Amino acid sequence: MQKGLSLVGVMIATLILSGAMTSLVSYQVVMNQIRFDQRYVNMGSLLAAEGVELARGVVTENRYSGSQWDEGLDQGRYRVDYTLDLSDGLQSVNTTTCSVNPDELNDSCRLKRNSSNQIYSHTGTDTEDEAVEIYRFVEVIDGSEDNEKRVVSTVVIRNRRTDKKAVYKAAVILYSTS
Repeated sequence: MQKGLSLVGVMIATLILSGAMTSLVSYQVVMNQIRFDQRYVNMGSLLAAEGVELARGVVTENRYSGSQWDEGLDQGRYRVDYTLDLSDGLQSVNTTTCSVNPDELNDSCRLKRNSSNQIYSHTGTDTEDEAVEIYRFVEVIDGSEDNEKRVVSTVVIRNRRTDKKAVYKAAVILYSTS
């Protein structure tokens, strides 16, 4: 028996090593995709919750100013931002062109990053290098009682590369305590 390496042994070792390297690369690709998706799951949930909280802020502002509790919360669809002047209610940003259907989205309810790339708003700058498009609108629905309003905040995140859409919703029933 000869000592040393044979061509067959080298080929088998190379095959095993290349299989392990392929597995590691595919694992890294999958983990990057999961991290990418998870980032936008968190963002969509938080932006939907923020939309509900902005509507809740209108009720709080009305209570402090002595106005009727639901002033500015007329039934309809609205686009809302953190820049919203709560004393004006949602009427100041009312838009009938915001679509509730994720398949028919338009730019009237699209969120864009501000100049410091930290905060999303409807008045931010549009950059084509973004991997996703984010849309948010708030729908106010009159409740079954006179003293309640149902508020549903919807965020749609569309991946530009895959055209895959994810919808995130947050809802609350607002009511008068008096």
